[in-house]
Amino acid sequence: MKVTDAQRLLMNDGLRSHMGDSLSDLVMAHLPPGGYEEMAQKSDIMMLKSDIVVLRSEMSSLEKNMMTIERRLNLVITVGIAIGLALIGLQTQIMLSVARL
Repeated sequence: MKVTDAQRLLMNDGLRSHMGDSLSDLVMAHLPPGGYEEMAQKSDIMMLKSDIVVLRSEMSSLEKNMMTIERRLNLVITVGIAIGLALIGLQTQIMLSVARL
């Protein structure tokens, strides 16, 4: 059951009338604001831990895939530059041959 602010105030007033201000404040300070149903239990935390383990594994796999893509992209760029330089060289040879004519 979710505890509303009005219910907390009512409880605080009741505690003050029976226990006094300082003890009432101490009791209220130790109660969770939304009620105990809002608090995480050990099973909730264990489930989160297992989800984190799965996510880390997936991230590791994605990182490996990204590294593979990066290596392939570097290879494509290198080959592209080599082909471009070869074409420039051929073009230069053609221009020199034409200039000699």
